[in-house]
Amino acid sequence: MTADSDPLIIMVDDSDEDHEALARALARVAPDCDLIRFGAGRDMFEHPLTRMPLIVLLDLNLPEENGLRVLHRLRTHATWRVIPVVIYSGSKRPEDVAAAYAGGAAGYLLKSFDPSDLLPQVRALWLWWAETVQPPRALNFTAFPS
Repeated sequence: MTADSDPLIIMVDDSDEDHEALARALARVAPDCDLIRFGAGRDMFEHPLTRMPLIVLLDLNLPEENGLRVLHRLRTHATWRVIPVVIYSGSKRPEDVAAAYAGGAAGYLLKSFDPSDLLPQVRALWLWWAETVQPPRALNFTAFPS
């Protein structure tokens, strides 16, 4: 059972392997952090979350609705537009990186396909978003469903 005060990271990614690898690394870096995964943007938008996440990790290649469209929906929602969204993608294409930042992403993290590289990435991500910067907080957090 997790406490409502524990930090929360949302991952929107349809890859079971990427989720499992990230969950293992995050458990080592931040054992009190909760990770909730959604396989598609629609799943996240329909889920009644009760607390605000620290960040959203968003893949670009998603079923149904691509990550850039999900990013746009997050950036235009009254509550969710203040939550940092970090693109978590395997794409190194400059067009994808530029589109993500133009769409309002707070960062772009390349997926590591080498497990020895993933732990330092997750550690750096955690140190920045949880221990270095002051993340925004919505005064009246509301999930997407009304």
